[in-house]
Amino acid sequence: MIVLRKKMNEVLEYIIGIIIILNTNSVYSYLYHINLHFGITLAIVLCIYILDKIIKKDGFKKIKNECTKYYKVFIIYSIYIFVFCCFNEIEDKNFITNFIIVLPMLVYFFMNSKDNGIGFLTKIVNIILALSIISLILYLCVSVLGLLNITNTVTISWGNKHEIKSFYNIYFETQRFHGFGLDVPRNTGIFTEAPMYSLVLSIALALEEFIIKRNNIIIKTLLIISIITTFSTTGIIIVSLIYILKVINLFVQNEKLNKRLKAAMICFSAFLLVLSSLYFIQRMKTSSGSIRIDDYKASYMAWKDKPIFGNGYENTKCIEKYMSDFRNHNKGLSNSFMILLAQCGIYLFLLYFFPIICIVIYSKREKSNNIIFFVIIMLVLFFTTIFMYKPLMLALLACAYAYILRNNENLKIPNKKDTKILKKA
Repeated sequence: MIVLRKKMNEVLEYIIGIIIILNTNSVYSYLYHINLHFGITLAIVLCIYILDKIIKKDGFKKIKNECTKYYKVFIIYSIYIFVFCCFNEIEDKNFITNFIIVLPMLVYFFMNSKDNGIGFLTKIVNIILALSIISLILYLCVSVLGLLNITNTVTISWGNKHEIKSFYNIYFETQRFHGFGLDVPRNTGIFTEAPMYSLVLSIALALEEFIIKRNNIIIKTLLIISIITTFSTTGIIIVSLIYILKVINLFVQNEKLNKRLKAAMICFSAFLLVLSSLYFIQRMKTSSGSIRIDDYKASYMAWKDKPIFGNGYENTKCIEKYMSDFRNHNKGLSNSFMILLAQCGIYLFLLYFFPIICIVIYSKREKSNNIIFFVIIMLVLFFTTIFMYKPLMLALLACAYAYILRNNENLKIPNKKDTKILKKA
């Protein structure tokens, strides 16, 4: 019975992981004619998982103790969100799903994880790795070599309503890369565009390098190749930054490194930095670069209108009115940082920013550079890609809050009973 329950939990965790990935800007979450209700489905599966934890032996006693422990935290969070709802013009019901149901449940989910959530994050990486392998095979066979033909088209509502090419709805051609004299298809896998696929792959690579640390070169190589085939500027910068940070970490931890090895590492870091910088400069000269800059300008102007509580959750019109004229046919937004400020103000932005400060403080205390490096990667992605309300971001945010609550628990002042126990010891 125990083995069966463990297997059931494993399956449920993989289902939760799959829903999170599919609802992070995949084609399936933007189908024009069908709404697959990933948000509600995620909430239901999380409910089933948590109820299973409660029903097991001593479950009710355990949850009573946990409710006693953390009820203050959830009361403060509830008041915080209630105040935001009073002052922000929330027209999208996804806010209720994301911030009132899913985020608290994910925090509880990570709090009850025996391995600090590493097992679940490993499953997330495994799911992304599977998508990576499938997309690489089909990218070569369908898009590059033409060994397999496109089978159908799908209508999506990403940006403007438009049709995209598909191979049996498990691989999609959504974009082409124009630059450096090339005109080639981009590997977008099952995602709406290359930057969105690159985002998911980059998070998987960062998790693998800094959090999970399986030291499996095959996994890392497949993820890196997949990122390169997206031709995403952010993706290539992230790959370079990850390995520059790893070199820095080696220098910090090993002061007695061989001089030749040090020189080789410096040259390698310099090469990655120059390569990614040149690519970045070249891409910023394109229309894509101009749109990114204009997004920041328009979002800043919108934020100035209502800096505290924002102009409205998921309200894009408040930003669109400040966009430049050259963007008549491209109103898509491209970063999380300024858009979050414009739509939800400093108030909800603090919900994202607070755990970053705490994690950096705890990581410095524990001398854990890897967690700080992961935070740096997430900040770069937050400034360059739009995904602030997506389940993958919410899962990482929940993991961060669970990490803070655990650390806070470890730092608590002993009560009288604890003091007596310590004296006896």
